[in-house]
Amino acid sequence: MSMSIGKKIKELRRAQDVTQEKLADYLNLSYQAVSKWENELAYPDITLVPALANFFGVSADELLGMKGNEDNEELTAYEKTYRKNENCGKISDNIELCRKVIEKYPRNFKWISKLAHSINFQKTSSHEEKEEIIALCERILEDCNDSSLRNCAIQLLVFNYCDVGNRARPLNLLLKCR
Repeated sequence: MSMSIGKKIKELRRAQDVTQEKLADYLNLSYQAVSKWENELAYPDITLVPALANFFGVSADELLGMKGNEDNEELTAYEKTYRKNENCGKISDNIELCRKVIEKYPRNFKWISKLAHSINFQKTSSHEEKEEIIALCERILEDCNDSSLRNCAIQLLVFNYCDVGNRARPLNLLLKCR
């Protein structure tokens, strides 16, 4: 028996530790609308399905209970391109690719992490780029539950906060990790 879209939204939202308010804000709706979907009192407008799927990093089919996201061919193709660029030392191409993927999949923390690392690997990172790395990593810490991605974000934060002159934040991060 397949799950209703409201139950699926609730399941995905809870699994990713996202509040109804945060989801509603992303979709420019009220949190009451999200609550109605989850309580099966209403359905989301069909035009919201792509935005919902992208927000949760799943396919529309999975959101609608039709199939899983195991074989997302698009993300697989992006991954191949990323590895090829990495092997050829094309860091700026990977930065551009990561931005493209994140624009389409704004909660794909794996790609947010890849973007932060790609910017960090440039030989000369400006102060603005270091601030961007910090913002990306803080976003991972705020919203991501994957401990591996969180640990990588903490490492990048420690180095980049020190580079921009903020020594207190890395110390707090390291103390929390103990």
